[in-house]
Amino acid sequence: MEEDHGQRSLAISIVGFARKYPTARWVALTLFGLTVLKVLVVDMARIDKSLRILRFLLLGLLLLIVSFLYHKTNEPACPEPT
Repeated sequence: MEEDHGQRSLAISIVGFARKYPTARWVALTLFGLTVLKVLVVDMARIDKSLRILRFLLLGLLLLIVSFLYHKTNEPACPEPT
């Protein structure tokens, strides 16, 4: 189920960046955050310790990638002075 939310989050994010809708980007980030929270709270309790460590590492890497891409493609709120 979280894969579906992740895919929806990605689709909303793409639309938000393509059409420059900041509200869509915030909705996508919120949905992505809720999906990550669900994975951490619910899904991690059900898996083996070694697999849990691997999933935490992969989740951290994914969050770093998403953060990098968001800040790279997001326009600054105010232009830098020249």
